[in-house]
Amino acid sequence: MDRLSHLNMNGMDFMYALGLLGVFVAACLLTTVINQMVMEPYLKRSQLKKRMRSQKREQEFRAKIFKAYQESRNSPVVSLMGRLTG
Repeated sequence: MDRLSHLNMNGMDFMYALGLLGVFVAACLLTTVINQMVMEPYLKRSQLKKRMRSQKREQEFRAKIFKAYQESRNSPVVSLMGRLTG
């Protein structure tokens, strides 16, 4: 027994259904490709920029703390370097 006659579909209906399935699969693949090629690199780049900004702020904060520590410390080496450099 022919399978298409069991489903009550003729050849044109089956081809139409296959065409719609192909369009659906192509749309899904296109969406996936756009996501992989455009959206993910954009999101990764923005996350990297955010991390770099926070890391830069943290380094500036640590530098300020170190500078305050060095200024409060009165060692012979620091005083000698201060005299030599002016």
